[in-house]
Amino acid sequence: MIILILYVPLTLWLVLITREMSLIALNAQKASNRPELKCTLLISNEKPDAKNLEILNSEDAKYIENKEGANVFFLVQNLHGSGKAINLSIALEFEASIPDKISLKRNFDKSFLSPGDSIASYIYRFEWSGLPDLSLKLVKCKISYTTPFDEASKEPLKEINFDRNEKLPAEGNKVDTINLGDGIRKIIMSEVENKN
Repeated sequence: MIILILYVPLTLWLVLITREMSLIALNAQKASNRPELKCTLLISNEKPDAKNLEILNSEDAKYIENKEGANVFFLVQNLHGSGKAINLSIALEFEASIPDKISLKRNFDKSFLSPGDSIASYIYRFEWSGLPDLSLKLVKCKISYTTPFDEASKEPLKEINFDRNEKLPAEGNKVDTINLGDGIRKIIMSEVENKN
């Protein structure tokens, strides 16, 4: 009789423990499979150099290799050891002065970005780099994506935003030839060295 009295509470306790352990394991797996996206504005006269790189062109701007000038790319790298990002959507808006002001609106979609993969979204090429009145200003930058786990559980999209307050880091061998305006900050070499 005592065994039966203890059997029911013990069984319920084991069911509750098993359920909690399953939730902990699921959350740990979700965390370990979360993509880690590194976003950088690349201003260079060279093609972006990253492993497993795909260059994305828009209808308004097509990258032409070995053409003179300072090319502007929005580089997104999914770092090794992170999870897969799916349904990526990138909405960019810049304002350039060459010396006339022009608006550069670019939208890119990518079905997935695996760990170790990179995409370089081509924005624009400054043909007369080095002139004093060339400038580039970020109006808005929004990256939205999800993960396989989040999509299966109908979680909302994750977002990364850059603006006047959260500045987009910029680097490249031509970053000093263009005046960087609101929303963009040049990466200082000590920042790069500290990350390595």
